[in-house]
Amino acid sequence: MEREHQKEKQKLVKDKDAGSLASFSLSQIITDIISNVAKGQLTKANQTKVKMENLARELQKVSHVLSVGADATYVSDRITSG
Repeated sequence: MEREHQKEKQKLVKDKDAGSLASFSLSQIITDIISNVAKGQLTKANQTKVKMENLARELQKVSHVLSVGADATYVSDRITSG
């Protein structure tokens, strides 16, 4: 009887350890999934940031060309009218 009780106790401890391990593994899997999703979102955000920066530079160039063109037109009009 005592021997069976000891075996049952060992089995319960073993099952408990296996359950803890499974729980840890599931927790690690969930953490890894969340981490990968976050990395993907960060990568996408960084790509969007780079695109926006490139567009801002292009806009500055166009703005500069337009302002220089407007200044040249103003000077040209002043010369021909004056």
